[in-house]
Amino acid sequence: MGVAEDIIRYMAYGPLSIALPYQITDDPKSIADKMQGDIRGLPTSLVYSTKVVRPLTPVYDLMKDEGVADERLRAAVDHLFEALTFRPPGRKESDAYLAIVRQSIEKLGKEDGAVLGLSSIFLDRDALFRSELVGNGEPDRHGRVMLQDWELGLAVNHALRYIKPDEQLRKAIVEGRMRTRLDVKREVERILADDSNRKPRVLRFFRDYFDFDLGGYICKDTKALAKTGARTRGQSHYRACLMPR
Repeated sequence: MGVAEDIIRYMAYGPLSIALPYQITDDPKSIADKMQGDIRGLPTSLVYSTKVVRPLTPVYDLMKDEGVADERLRAAVDHLFEALTFRPPGRKESDAYLAIVRQSIEKLGKEDGAVLGLSSIFLDRDALFRSELVGNGEPDRHGRVMLQDWELGLAVNHALRYIKPDEQLRKAIVEGRMRTRLDVKREVERILADDSNRKPRVLRFFRDYFDFDLGGYICKDTKALAKTGARTRGQSHYRACLMPR
């Protein structure tokens, strides 16, 4: 839960949740006097721009002003739920987490209560595991029931990539166009044909299938590599280059 708290505080306060105020500057030279000694790899070695280059989240909107507006609280709950599960919450799910956050705020105050309450979403079943419960649908002659809607859409999405569904797939799910084999065929072909849409799981499948990580040890000129100054005969170098990511 410590990681969950760190993430939520960063969503609320940005770099100020982990950095000192002087580290937020567009002129790193102006704080050269504070960058003393060997600080490589430490949080104090970083400099953050003052410009906002990514969309701010509803968690930021919730925490930036005093008071707790219901619409902002629900927006933060729904945003975090979808960020973790890749699907929007149902009304009952949203209401349940909204009640948890409100209760936490009443007991701990706005800042700590909101962080603790929102952290509970990280423990949601669908945030930890992708469920395939098949709650709807008719069984075929073999007794099998096909996945539908979000379960089917997320199954397709997770077979190809690690990020949330793109806008077209999300729209198809919401509009009820992810329920048949033809729906699956349409979306898979669309995603595979789009070179701008990264599909790392496909690459990983072929790397695993063909033992790509073992390729570095076959017919390689380790003598030439050693002449470059590498301390090993190349195995660690190839392992770092070729292991699936």
